[in-house]
Order: sequence, then structure tokens, then C-alpha cells
Amino acid sequence: MANRQCEFLHGCAFTLFINDEEAWNKIKIMFCEGDYLKCRRYKRRSKGFVVPLELWPMDNECLSESVYQIKFSLKKFVEQNMEIFSEFKETAEFSKFLKSVMDIINSLDLSEGQRRFFLKFFGEFYEELFIKNFNEDFFIKMVHFYEKGEVGASVFDPGFLIYTTNLFESFYKWLTKSSFTEEDKLELLSVIVKFVNFANSFFKKNVTMLHDLNVCYETFLKLKQQEKEIYSDSLTGVYNRKYLDLLVGRFGKDFNFLIFIDLDDFKDINDNFGHDTGDIVLKEVGNILRTSIRANDVAVRYGGDEFVVAVDVPDKGVAIEIAERIERLIKNMNIKTESGKPKISASIGVSGVSCTIPLTDNLKKADKALYKAKDMGKGKVYFIY
Repeated sequence: MANRQCEFLHGCAFTLFINDEEAWNKIKIMFCEGDYLKCRRYKRRSKGFVVPLELWPMDNECLSESVYQIKFSLKKFVEQNMEIFSEFKETAEFSKFLKSVMDIINSLDLSEGQRRFFLKFFGEFYEELFIKNFNEDFFIKMVHFYEKGEVGASVFDPGFLIYTTNLFESFYKWLTKSSFTEEDKLELLSVIVKFVNFANSFFKKNVTMLHDLNVCYETFLKLKQQEKEIYSDSLTGVYNRKYLDLLVGRFGKDFNFLIFIDLDDFKDINDNFGHDTGDIVLKEVGNILRTSIRANDVAVRYGGDEFVVAVDVPDKGVAIEIAERIERLIKNMNIKTESGKPKISASIGVSGVSCTIPLTDNLKKADKALYKAKDMGKGKVYFIY
């Protein structure tokens, strides 16, 4: 069902966090340009609340909110002790640890996508976490890599356990050879364990959200296909009359003008040029309507050669302009047959929508404007409030 676009779409910071065009397009289709009222980010921002960068549209909270203080203190500690973490990375213990992990990964029975994921993830994990002090961009990119590589928890969790166990052991061995006090050694080891676990929680949380997004998107597409089969007119490609019943509560709120279109002397086209030509005309009118209105507006085949367009525009002048453009495009249709070229025109009525009266009364008002247009002659547009 077509909805209005989220007023906060332009400038939404989540596109910077998700950092993936395919995932962002899915979010836009389902939320920003679809049912944005269900978006958690929209709900917060519309109430004037702070919207965390990493809050997913379908999630109630993000990791940074629930453990913000832990994240802040860990990052601060790592920053203050960056020389120590950098020094460990240059040691023989680190090289030996990383090589052993890579050898294990290469020995496992993994798909090519899974192997490439692990080699990149574990090859850069320490630097992105401790040298770059939790580079979120890296972990989000790896979330997408994880999903596309079909890694899965049953493969990732044992691999991550192998990596972290060897990392902690190597770091501890290096600390025992250092001149740090026992208290400093314990604090450093504690922080490296906590930061690794935090990064893992952040990673797994976003893996879950991306997976949920993809599942939701697949369901969304299936529902849209079902909706199309139920509510679309197979000949013209616009919605059928049954779809109007779904819009009852939206008139006066999401749509403020109705455009009622009737093809002039359409029966003569069928009689003189055949019903196949008539179908071609109707199909082309459907194309004109779908390309002449915005994504949030709705075009409906009301019956036979009658169409209704519901729009949300600033004033009647814009509504009349849309109607006049549709009238010109229909008049300029170039359909040739063996019997010649049929003359095609449309009479169009435009009326304002009132949310205080039933849909049927709004349609009657637009229909009244249509008949006023017909009284003026073929190919005319008439407006009434």
C-alpha cells in the first residue's frame, strides 16, 4: 500500500551506520518510503527524543544504549594504553598466535565464502578493535560479509572461540614477561577480554538485525506480490476498484484531491477498431497514470474506461495541473491500427477531498466534476470543491 514518505528520510544518519546500499534500499522500501510509522527511529525522532546512530528501524534499543558506559570506559582505557596494545601487535607472540589461528581456519572444512570471511575478520580483528579503538565501520562491513558469506552461528562461534582463546593466552604470556605490576597485568588482561566480548556482542547484535531485515524484506515482497495479485488490474497495471476500500481512512489525511477520468466515446473505439485496440488504449492509459503521479499517489481503474487518481498536493492548482497533464498525454497517444488511428480524448473531473464525508460521497463529488467537464465538450478538465 502506498504511503507518504518519512519526513526525516533526507539526513537520516542510519545510512552512514549501515554502510551498505542493498540493505539501505530494503530499509527505504519497507520503512522510509513505506510504512514509516513502524520505524523505531521515526517514532523517537517525531517525539523529539535522541536517535542513536546505530538504532535499527525495527529494534527497540541499540547496544550502545544498554552498555554505553561500559563502551565509553573501555575505549577510554584502550586510548590511554594504546602504546601497550600496539607494542603487543608487533611481538613474536602475536605473529605466532595469528599464524596458528589462520592455519586452523585453512584446515577447516569451510565454503569459500566462509573461509574468506574468517581470514579477513580474524586477520584484521585485533587492529580494528585495539589499534583503531573499536572501528565500527569494519565490524558493520563484516556483518554484511557474514550474511552474504552464509557463515552462520554454528560456524562462527567455534571459530571465534578458537581466535579469542589463543589471543588471551598469547597476551597473557606476553604480559608475564613484561615489567608491569601484577595489578596492571590483571587490568590489561581484564580489559582485553571485556573489549573483545563487547565487540562480539556488537557484531552478533547487528548480524541478528541484518538477518531480521532480510527475512522481513522477503516477507514484505511476498505480501506486496499478494497485494498486487488481489488489488491490481491485470490489463492496465494500476490498482483495481477493490483497492479503494483500503484507502477509506486515508482520505483527507494522505489524499486531499481526487481526479476522475473517463475516456470520451470509448465504445466507438471498440466498435470501429476492435476490442484489442480498446485494450491497447486502456493499457496505455494505465502507463500514463503510473508515470504521471508520484509513488505516494494512487491510480485506480474504477471500471471499464473510468479511472480515479488520489493525490496529495499543496493546492487545487497543482491538482488541476496533474489532471491537465494527464489529459494532454491521453490526447497525444499515438496508436495506429490497420483501420487507421483512433481519436482518443478524456474528460476529467477534479475535486477536493473531505474527511468528514464517506468515500462514496467524495467519489460522487469527483464524478459530478467529471460530468461538468463532459458538458463543456470532449477533452476538458473541470474542478469543484
